[in-house]
Amino acid sequence: MLNAATSLTFYLLPFRQMKTLLSSLLLIAACIFLLTISSCRRKDDDDVTPTTDSATLQETNTSSDESTVSAETDDATSAVDDYLNSNTTTLLRQGASTTQTAGFWNCGGNVAVDASLAAQRQYTLTYTNSVCNGRTRNGKIIFKLTRDTNWTNPGAILRITYDNFTVSRQVNGATRTIVINGYHDITNVNGGRIIQATATRTILHKVRGNMLVGLNGGGYRSWIVARKRSYTSGNNGLTVKIEGDTAIGTKTKIDVIGANRYDNQFISMIEVPIVSNAQCGFWKPVQGKKIHEINLRNIIVTFGLDASGNAVTGTNCATHYRIKAGTTNSLAYDVLLAY
Repeated sequence: MLNAATSLTFYLLPFRQMKTLLSSLLLIAACIFLLTISSCRRKDDDDVTPTTDSATLQETNTSSDESTVSAETDDATSAVDDYLNSNTTTLLRQGASTTQTAGFWNCGGNVAVDASLAAQRQYTLTYTNSVCNGRTRNGKIIFKLTRDTNWTNPGAILRITYDNFTVSRQVNGATRTIVINGYHDITNVNGGRIIQATATRTILHKVRGNMLVGLNGGGYRSWIVARKRSYTSGNNGLTVKIEGDTAIGTKTKIDVIGANRYDNQFISMIEVPIVSNAQCGFWKPVQGKKIHEINLRNIIVTFGLDASGNAVTGTNCATHYRIKAGTTNSLAYDVLLAY
C-alpha cells in the first residue's frame, strides 16, 4: 500500500516540472492531490451540470457515478484478460483456452479487433453499439504490455487506455452515460490468468490510473485510481474482491480521488472490500462498504442487501444497496435503492 509520502511523490514530482502544461491529463489529476483549487474541471468544458440539484441528489449521483465508472473499468480489465485467454497472442506464454472468464470480451458482439501492432504487444478492441448485460458500449480499449514479455509473468504490467469509451445503461429508472478517457496500469502481482483462479490460488492485480471521466453530459472530470483486485473461485464461480490501495494523511483504503459532476472534490474509501461473483453478476456486489467524502460530509454506501435492507448471506444474491449521508451528529438521509 502507498503511504502519504509515496503517493504524493509518485503523482506530483513530475508535474512540478510541467507547470506550463496545465491542460494535460496528468496535471489535472495532480491538482486533485494538491487540493489548492476548488475544481479540477477542464477549462474548455462548456457542458456543466447545473448545481440546482438537492444535496441528497448530488450525493446519490456521485455515488452512482463512481460505482458505475469503477465497475466498467474493472469489467474492461476482465474483458481484456478474456481476450488474451481466448486468443493466441504475443502477450501470453501459454496458448489460448476455450474457457471464458467473467468479462467475455465479445459480449454483445460488434467488437472489432485490431492486431496490427501485435509485434509491439499492443491490441485494440473497438466497440460499436455493442449491447451487453443491458449496457450499450462504444469507443476503444487499447491494451499494451509495458513491462515484461508475457502478461502471465509475475510483475508484468498491462496498460489499458480508454479512447472515448462510452457506456450507457439504466440506473434507478434513468439512462446514465459515462465517457472514459485515460489509462489504467494493471500489475499482475503474482502472475497467471484470471481463469486460473481457484479457492486456494488468488490472482492479484494492482491498479494505478489517471482518467478524464464524462459524467452523463456534465463535462469531464479528472480521477485518480489506486485499487487492487483479487480473483478467486468457489461455489459462486469466479469471485472478485476490490480494495482501496493508497493512503493520504489519516485517510486510508482510498481507491478514487476526483471531482464529481458538480465540481465538488470527493475521496472514495473502501471500508469493507467490495465482493461480487459470477453467479450473482459483477454489477451486483454481495458485500462491501464505501465511504465517499464530499464537502466534509461522509456518504456511506453499503452493498449486498436484500429488498428489506438486510445483508445477504451464503449463496444468496443481493438486489439492493443503501446510501446514508450525514455529519458526525446527524443523519441527513437513508435511502435503499435497487441495483
